[in-house]
Amino acid sequence: MTTISYIVGDQVNLRPGIYGQPRSGSFEITRLMPARDDNGEQQFRVRGPDGIERAVNRHEITGMKNRKDQSI
Repeated sequence: MTTISYIVGDQVNLRPGIYGQPRSGSFEITRLMPARDDNGEQQFRVRGPDGIERAVNRHEITGMKNRKDQSI
């Protein structure tokens, strides 16, 4: 199984949160965080449409909406 590598600035969708609450809108990856100690899963900081930043694990990201243009 191929995993997508995300970079700062990518716009992603997230799986429903606790108790199945939907997380609507796209979330921007703002920071790459160290992998978890217990299972090695990559972690990210994301900012939602509400402007709040939160930490998410790789399995919570369902797909990418847009990749930030890296050209200068």
